[in-house]
Amino acid sequence: MNQQNSSKILNKISIVIAIILILYALFNFSSSKFSSIIILISAFIVSPLSKRIFTKMERNKLRLLRIGVPIIGVLFGTIFSVFSYENKKRAFENRERELVKQYLKDHPNLYYLKQADSLFYWHNYFEGAYDNDENLEYLRNLLNRINYKTIHYLPNNNAYAIKKDSVNQTTTVIYTPEFIVDSISYEFQKSNKEDAINKYAIEFLVSSDQEIKSINALVNYNNGTQKLFDSISNNYSVENNLNKPKIKSQTEYIEARIRYAERAKLVTDFKKNCFSGWDGSHILLAKAIKNNMHNPDSFEHVDTQFKIQNDETAIIIMKYRGTNSFGATVTNSQKVKVDMNTCEIIKVFN
Repeated sequence: MNQQNSSKILNKISIVIAIILILYALFNFSSSKFSSIIILISAFIVSPLSKRIFTKMERNKLRLLRIGVPIIGVLFGTIFSVFSYENKKRAFENRERELVKQYLKDHPNLYYLKQADSLFYWHNYFEGAYDNDENLEYLRNLLNRINYKTIHYLPNNNAYAIKKDSVNQTTTVIYTPEFIVDSISYEFQKSNKEDAINKYAIEFLVSSDQEIKSINALVNYNNGTQKLFDSISNNYSVENNLNKPKIKSQTEYIEARIRYAERAKLVTDFKKNCFSGWDGSHILLAKAIKNNMHNPDSFEHVDTQFKIQNDETAIIIMKYRGTNSFGATVTNSQKVKVDMNTCEIIKVFN
């Protein structure tokens, strides 16, 4: 009876092991098909094999030991070998990735990285400008390329795809800059939308002795085609595919947005720095009026209106009340011109 219970328990354990192996194989199938197939075969063997073995436990223990133990040993030995192979494969791939990462760090002026910079820059010249059309600093930097930097050697391994060539004993590491993994804007390109570039990558051919043999550009187009540019005969150049009239139009748009943003910031700062948060009066003008009143303590602000000029000045008209020399309360107004940056009065209108 105990042997039957043990058989059932062990049979359930073997089923659990089989399920775990199946899940592992399916999860890793895309990265290693061969190893996953071996694991799947092993998983399907485990449960039926254990079931047959343990049902015969009561009849012949010796036969179980003679047949079952060697088979299970071979089975788990195979699984261990597959796991070891996977770990070694990952170690080799990581070594090649790290080699390319280090190369990119050591060669920031690599020609194809500069082309990636240009693609990123012109993409943002359109898409980024639309998305950040109220960000004054971003637009200025975009227009003048001030502090406009990109990150190439990303720590994320997803940016570095691996292709093996077992015949030539080489590995191709395909580096796709993160900032242009998605579709690149076609607006800056001469080509129409169908023939425009939508993805750009750099291929590093690595030999078995961990030496970079060649570096090429891999360009994908919207029409579904792909072209490889080598560094000797046909270097890819972003500048050769620029739509100059469209870029000129975009430059005018960015400059207009900068003027609009600058003016908006000027007005915001003018209101914040030059006017009282309590009654809305122009602080320096109210002070000047008080200094010229018969009874400064009787000053009462009524209303202030201003009109922005094109030369970063504003015309202000302030209405106020106060007592005169006869003690009567009178309402007056004063018109002045002020500097919006300094709040200073630069002209008084009689």
